[in-house]
Amino acid sequence: MDPYANASRGYYNFSGFWTGNSYADFLLGYLNTADRLLSVNTNHLLATSYGFFGQDDWKVRPNLTLTSGLRYRAQQGRRSRARTVGATSSRT
Repeated sequence: MDPYANASRGYYNFSGFWTGNSYADFLLGYLNTADRLLSVNTNHLLATSYGFFGQDDWKVRPNLTLTSGLRYRAQQGRRSRARTVGATSSRT
């Protein structure tokens, strides 16, 4: 479950009540519950990520070429523009 998803515009729940299968209920449009929120979402979440990729080809023989690559990516936690929302974890 994404901790940043906050159902800011409401949600639909397909539980499998009508057909015994929640995906079948979704495809047929048979809702179990639905909720619509009238408030305005003011969370402006920002995220920053950095990365690079390097690649090299090495011709071992005229008919054999080895290709290798290296990728690195660093991503900071999500935060709000007003610094009111942060990502924390209580796991130890």
